[in-house]
Amino acid sequence: MLFHIIKKQVKLSLRDKTFFIFMIIFPIALIFVLGSVLQNAFTDDADLGKMDIVYTLQADANMNKAFDTFANEASDKSVSFKQVDGVKAGQEKVKNGDATALIVVKTNDLKVITNSPGTVEKARVDGYINAFAGQYQLAMTAAKINPTQVNTIMAENAVPENAISVQKLETGDNVSSFQYYAIALIGMTMMFGMMSGVNTFRIEKLKHTDLRLLIAPFEKK
Repeated sequence: MLFHIIKKQVKLSLRDKTFFIFMIIFPIALIFVLGSVLQNAFTDDADLGKMDIVYTLQADANMNKAFDTFANEASDKSVSFKQVDGVKAGQEKVKNGDATALIVVKTNDLKVITNSPGTVEKARVDGYINAFAGQYQLAMTAAKINPTQVNTIMAENAVPENAISVQKLETGDNVSSFQYYAIALIGMTMMFGMMSGVNTFRIEKLKHTDLRLLIAPFEKK
């Protein structure tokens, strides 16, 4: 009897165009829409883009030359260092969004001016500042000990461009946005199907037709 009731309910549901649209076509369309729109939310990859940094030199000759050399060597596809004529000009570029940060090079310190403190861009700027500070401190220490060996020491401690490489391991537990929403909506559709089946028996009981089905003169399986 249970099988016949389920079979009857499935046939009635398939004849209902509204049920067919909302229970089959709508979930499939929703999977493609959500999977396409939110596909970047299921990946760890991020495109940081190129960062433009401007700087102005207000230190002594050695400090200015050291930072200018560092800026030229550090400029690549991911970051660009450009010198400006003054602090005011650099601040205008940062304010207008033409530069990520302004570095003011002074004799005793480096001042960073940016519109995005605490963000990824600020962390990248701090990385370059720390790299320059480490190299400059090493050069000054070497100059005090043996001025003739400064270039040799700096060359030995220089980091080659290909020294750091990033490799992403392929794992089997990576779930794409399409897979995630497909599983979620399949589960939701199954729950709706169960609710529809339970509701069928509930209606039969409320109408007191369940007793008629039990005493009906046909084989019950």
